[in-house]
Amino acid sequence: MNASRLAGVRLCLRAGGSAAFAAAALLATQQEARANVYAAHLSASATNWNFSNGPLSISYRLNEPATSVTVQIYRASDPNTVIKTLVGTTAYGLNTIQWDGTDDNGIQVPAAGDYKFRVIAEDSVGHATWTNITPLVEGNEIGDAQFYAPQGIAVNRDPSSPYFGYVYISSGESNLASTNPGASAVGDGLFILHNDLSFRGGSAATAAAAANAFLATSSSSNLSPWKININQDNPDEIVMTDFLDNFEDVYIFNGDGTEVRRILNRETSGPTTGENYNHSNAISAALTGVGENRKLWVIDEDKDIGAARVTGGFDLIRFDIGTTLENYMLQGVEVKNGGATTPGTPFVTNFYTGRDLQFGRLTGTSRVYIACRRANNANGNIAVVCYTLDENGIVNGAVWVTENPAVSNAIGVPWMYSSTLAIDEAHNRGAVGRDLDAGARVVIFDTNDGSVLTSFTTSSNGSSFRGLDFDAAGNLYTSNQSDEHVRVWSPPDGPNSFTTDYYGTLSLNCPVPPPTILEQPGNIGKCAGQSATFTVVADGHGFDLTYTWRRGTTVLASGPSNTYTIDPVGPGDAGTYTVTITGCGSTESAPFTLSVSPSCLPDYTGDGLVNSADFNVWLPCATRDKVPATPECLNSSPPKDFDGDGDIDLDDFAKLQRCMAGNVPPNPNCVD
Repeated sequence: MNASRLAGVRLCLRAGGSAAFAAAALLATQQEARANVYAAHLSASATNWNFSNGPLSISYRLNEPATSVTVQIYRASDPNTVIKTLVGTTAYGLNTIQWDGTDDNGIQVPAAGDYKFRVIAEDSVGHATWTNITPLVEGNEIGDAQFYAPQGIAVNRDPSSPYFGYVYISSGESNLASTNPGASAVGDGLFILHNDLSFRGGSAATAAAAANAFLATSSSSNLSPWKININQDNPDEIVMTDFLDNFEDVYIFNGDGTEVRRILNRETSGPTTGENYNHSNAISAALTGVGENRKLWVIDEDKDIGAARVTGGFDLIRFDIGTTLENYMLQGVEVKNGGATTPGTPFVTNFYTGRDLQFGRLTGTSRVYIACRRANNANGNIAVVCYTLDENGIVNGAVWVTENPAVSNAIGVPWMYSSTLAIDEAHNRGAVGRDLDAGARVVIFDTNDGSVLTSFTTSSNGSSFRGLDFDAAGNLYTSNQSDEHVRVWSPPDGPNSFTTDYYGTLSLNCPVPPPTILEQPGNIGKCAGQSATFTVVADGHGFDLTYTWRRGTTVLASGPSNTYTIDPVGPGDAGTYTVTITGCGSTESAPFTLSVSPSCLPDYTGDGLVNSADFNVWLPCATRDKVPATPECLNSSPPKDFDGDGDIDLDDFAKLQRCMAGNVPPNPNCVD
């Protein structure tokens, strides 16, 4: 299509899309069992696009360079049929390609209906070990990934969310920049980075959640705020805790950081070490469920719910907050007492130094994982435990448990000082970050049984190793307050690929009407062995037209021709036909028919003879040369317009006359 004919075509983006497609998109992404390169932050250049101003820009970000990238455009109603394939660019970071609105055959796509696109990123090599893929700028790890006091970290893994790929970081420092090269001072609160670890919006100011202004955090301590987590059933909710005494609030942010609510409020509901207030110091928190089923889970450092207080507390408490997202005042439910034991197999002993709390982040999961930082010689204390929960949020029992040994030296002991935890049940992997570890060691374990798969060091300084989380592709993000870095590690999975579907929809809007049919195809009657041609005449209002011919629901042909010919016709060709004309929009014709006679012999009376009786049937349809006959006469079977020229004249009479034989059966080939 030329540029003048593209004038006025508009393409609109709509966020969201159907729940069914969201589920399908999530499934499509999760089926990539092993991957590390992936695209996120898919977008198009405008919500209303006019192709006369040029092609539409499609953008995406890669977390690391890819070997190849393919962009597929398809109808939202038919995600399995790709109408346009584009070769994408493969660089780390932001990539942009152009779509001119045509399909793979160079034909303008129909304006009717919604469209989507997906980005398939592939790495044909991959990695053989857990590999640091933190981006480098002039030899230094990227400044955007460096904070003076990075605490918690969480990654949106849900491709049906508009915030898929966002990396959320809770920063506990209000004034200082990291001492690493290229770092920016960011302040207290929640910060949002892209999947390539660049600041959302390009600067620390735009990466900062707008709602940070409403936080009540300490400006003198780099422990305030503390950890963050994402609602496993609604990834657009981020929960943040504050570890510092006298700042023991719990907050819930929305996905873009523009709103925050204080769900547990120290000014109205605590803290206290008694049972009168609903919370004390929630050292770690998690959210599950939506609406009336929303639950807040915390490991509370000081709160007493049971009659007997255990020094150190660290009970697992559940708040059934439902639709209350601010100033929840009711008492929580003690799910697990931090100092109690759980008999059975395995035998679970106390986790009173519980430091991190995670769910599997698969929708509807019934497992909760707890990591415990234990820094003394006591034997029989949990390092990591995996519990199952019933539908009411009550612990059924421990699936597995790992215990800290009776040693204080962490060297060579995988589980010692387990202070931060990440769970990726989609890939059957979990990770524990070890505090007070000179190498900031990460232990990778199997979420099915807790067995250690491998471990690796992430820094030369790990005394304050604060946060871990996985992304949708299985990469592991680490936040380390000691060396002031956020890093990302790619798994040892070799060649891999990942498919990301755009969460919204694209719609073409036309400033002109859909094609107008000026002349409908007519009904045709033919004899077996003859040729039949249907013709439609339409006005595309300046747009090239595509004609799709169907018999019933079966597509027979599609292309630029306004005619469709069947040569020769047979009995199986008889039926009802339609043609859809597509330009800027689509119009379907009225139904038209093809009737097929077994023979052209003009035996209209059906007595096996051609004589004066048949002539008397033919005669009322006769016209002069070039005078159109009536549709009824033209479509009769057997035919009366023997030469198919639209009139019934002397030429047709001559063929009829050759067949007339009185009471003698005629020559079967008399019309030929």
